[in-house]
Amino acid sequence: MRLFLTLPLVALAFATVAACGSSDTKSEFDDGGTGGGGDATVDGSGGGDGGPTIPTGDGSVVGVADAGLDKCADSNAKAALTPLHYVVLVDRSGSMCFKPDGSYNAGCADPTTRWQQALPAMKTFFEAPASTGTFASLMVFPTDEVCATGAAPLGAEEALPNASGSLMAALTARRADGGNTPTKAAVTKALAYAKQQQAQLNDGGKTVLILVTDGKPEQCNEGADPAAISNDVKAVLANAKATDGTQTYIIGLAFQDNGLKANLTTMATGAGTAPIFVTSPTQVQQELAAALAQIRGQVLSCEYAIPAPPNGKELDPNKVNVQYDAGDGNPVAILGKSQDCATPSGWHYDNATTPTKVILCPDACASAKANTNASVSVVFGCATIDGDQR
Repeated sequence: MRLFLTLPLVALAFATVAACGSSDTKSEFDDGGTGGGGDATVDGSGGGDGGPTIPTGDGSVVGVADAGLDKCADSNAKAALTPLHYVVLVDRSGSMCFKPDGSYNAGCADPTTRWQQALPAMKTFFEAPASTGTFASLMVFPTDEVCATGAAPLGAEEALPNASGSLMAALTARRADGGNTPTKAAVTKALAYAKQQQAQLNDGGKTVLILVTDGKPEQCNEGADPAAISNDVKAVLANAKATDGTQTYIIGLAFQDNGLKANLTTMATGAGTAPIFVTSPTQVQQELAAALAQIRGQVLSCEYAIPAPPNGKELDPNKVNVQYDAGDGNPVAILGKSQDCATPSGWHYDNATTPTKVILCPDACASAKANTNASVSVVFGCATIDGDQR
């Protein structure tokens, strides 16, 4: 039987694990890869009665609510999502002080300027509950440091949601106040910081760069060719992705500026991503907030770390199951393993023989990012349910 996942699942929080109901107190790991109480199958024929299925609107089946896991599982273990670390690089050039009618507001104090519309969107991103479990550093450009040496973030990295408001306080203090758009210099500095940040991580996480800009890429001085600089930035982003693994996402406050759209599209090609454009000068807050949320959804990890086995124990990769609670009162669904993701609603290991992570397949991952009310758990000791069964 093929399993289909259409329920919304867990997104940004650490995975939570519920008790499985077994009276056995053994570890979640079997001695020498053996053990486990029963051989639960997708229809419950080995370890249980199968329980009620969870139908979808098209008549397919999401999963099995009770595949007998309560009768054979040794135990559960908490699995954590791979932590995500953002480096957010924000353009504060003079054009951010333009109003929707194209006029310039000296000091950028008018609430209709791009800068003043962007601030609440950034606040939403930094303080959103959906950002729980992620971290952010903030950088701005132009600054004197960008075109010299020693560019640094505005303060230390902060855990999100940033309830203290420190990130927004730092951003507000560095208001848009004129200057060019030295995109290549700024991106180069930000990527160097991201690489340094990644090297210092001890949580197994990954670092990504988000660039928010409204200006054609320039050098630190006037007279540069935006198209040529765009190609230079493209090469910088491609190199960072290839050598350091740093992924970059670009949000352009481009409105109807086709030239800027072309420049940013060229740049994003180097990162292997597609730029997201804010198109309405009167809807910057709404569109920028949506763009940031879209990127968060794209880069959120669907990888769950498997805890290291205790002394004298070995993980049996054939006795691991993944279950989801959509948080809507419906029964818990058991998802099937699909190592090559032939069943896109399933899950797989990072390494089939020596696994360290459980990874959701594309459809399951997409659904997992849609619902912060749901939870995921990993159950040990029961024969792994095959999601590719027909």
